[in-house]
Amino acid sequence: MKDIKIITILALAIIIGSLAFTIWNEKNDDDQIENKVIHHEDANDEDELVVEESQVEQQIKDMTIDEKIGQLIISSVPSTSLTTDMRKLFDTYKVGGFIFFSHNFESEKQALSLINDLKSANEHNDIPLFLSVDQEGGRVTRLPGLLPLPSNLQLSEQENEALVYDYGEMLSQQLLQYGLNMNYAPVLDVLMQDENDAIGDRSFGDDVDIVSSYGIQLMHGLKDNRIIPVVKHFPGQGDVSEDSHEELPVNDKELDEVIEEEITPFQRAINQGAEVVMVGHLLFTNIDDQYPSSLSSIIISDLLRDGLAFDGVVITDDLMMKAITDEYSVAEAVELFIHAGGDIALVTSGVDSVGDVFYAIKEAVEKGDISEERIDESVRRILLLKEKYELQDQMVDQIEIEKLNDEIKQLNKRMETLEQ
Repeated sequence: MKDIKIITILALAIIIGSLAFTIWNEKNDDDQIENKVIHHEDANDEDELVVEESQVEQQIKDMTIDEKIGQLIISSVPSTSLTTDMRKLFDTYKVGGFIFFSHNFESEKQALSLINDLKSANEHNDIPLFLSVDQEGGRVTRLPGLLPLPSNLQLSEQENEALVYDYGEMLSQQLLQYGLNMNYAPVLDVLMQDENDAIGDRSFGDDVDIVSSYGIQLMHGLKDNRIIPVVKHFPGQGDVSEDSHEELPVNDKELDEVIEEEITPFQRAINQGAEVVMVGHLLFTNIDDQYPSSLSSIIISDLLRDGLAFDGVVITDDLMMKAITDEYSVAEAVELFIHAGGDIALVTSGVDSVGDVFYAIKEAVEKGDISEERIDESVRRILLLKEKYELQDQMVDQIEIEKLNDEIKQLNKRMETLEQ
């Protein structure tokens, strides 16, 4: 198995090297495109970054190991209100953030109350929370009170990049109104199998260039409006038929095919400033036939971090999916994920599962299986991201739901006009 891994890494290095010139040219071409997502760096940006890094280094020195481990966890919310049992998530596990699902929200008022209560419960912790949601549009929307949203596939059919950018802006306003700061979008999977219902119309389509360009536009629409985008599901979940919620999808393509056909949108998004990558749960038999992508050092460290030069935050898809739990305990999975080079474990099965993850990491550190320096690497990435977006656990008083729905109506009218 060791020999196979060495061969795979060598092959990876050769292929990445051969693509480097093409990628460099693409990046230069991207930089020359004049459109609404192009930004001009301020002369003070570098100085500000140095100050942020200095502050974060001091913050890490002042943190306990429990506080550090907590930043490596995003938890689901077990109910529609803050319960006594959930206090452990703040007082003991000191989690770095939460993910919300439709079942957490009964109405706009209740949703806002829940989110504000979580912020208030975190007031004794110095680090603000990631407050995240899958608000992709189409069939994957979580926020209550909103009119139906078009899917990514419907957007791409309009063949209008500006429309997709504006859609990202609209999604960001929805999250901001609800007091959230992170969106698990855009989907950068290239849809290559019609029977892939898990992705389906969540994808921008079956063309690498279309998925890349529209995905990047949506990413910028979120970023430019203070919402952290999470590109997903690396290295690509578009060419499988299985659903990782139910089983482990298997992809038998060769490494060069995966890079050309599925990784390209992620590569381009990273070139354009992607800061968070979600790794999916798939087995790529010709890249790493031992571990799923979310637990694989070949895929996370060798391919994503070294091959694509990504030094941002890496987050798992939900560790409680059957693709993982059928073969691993949550404790085993999170330790493998950290060893592989990942940063944040997404855990969606309640307080006890978060405790299992927390204590698994802590025990591994105490035994020396994971060094505290390795934990610090992830904490550093996470804190720098929170600093960059100036996250605060600030309360939101009300949601202007009519305004948000008016924006959706205007978008729908615009799409109707484009179709004529």
